[in-house]
Amino acid sequence: MFPSLALADESNEFKKYRAQCDKGDVRGCFYLGVMYYDGKGVTQDIFQAVELFRKACDGGNVLGCFNLGFAYYNGEGVTKDVAQAVEWYRKACNGGSATGCTNLGLMYEDRKGVTQDIFQAVALYRKACAEVAQSVPFDILKLFRFFTPDDSFMCLS
Repeated sequence: MFPSLALADESNEFKKYRAQCDKGDVRGCFYLGVMYYDGKGVTQDIFQAVELFRKACDGGNVLGCFNLGFAYYNGEGVTKDVAQAVEWYRKACNGGSATGCTNLGLMYEDRKGVTQDIFQAVALYRKACAEVAQSVPFDILKLFRFFTPDDSFMCLS
């Protein structure tokens, strides 16, 4: 694709997601945040991306919650705060995000922002597997493996 066409497509996506977000569609807010985060179709603005992820999360979009956890964990667009990352990953996990559950499990496993609790980590990995199982065909699911420190846990045997 020629660069000018790509920019036109990105500009149209930006307008579409901006209109959706302005109307209260949190999915549109999430995708608009991604565009700001990546600098696609708009000047990159991590701070604006974080605000849009927050708006999406507050409206129930678990991907927005997950991205907030990522932002706080890495200090992108916000002051790095591992305890805040835990809370956003928890909100994503409780909303049905397998990646939110996985990252929260890793926090418990690695003692980041929480007291180390391997049993809680395994429970979260299992929850992640259950979330994946609801949305992924069985044949593909067999490829996913989540491990505990002793590498003995898998979603499916």
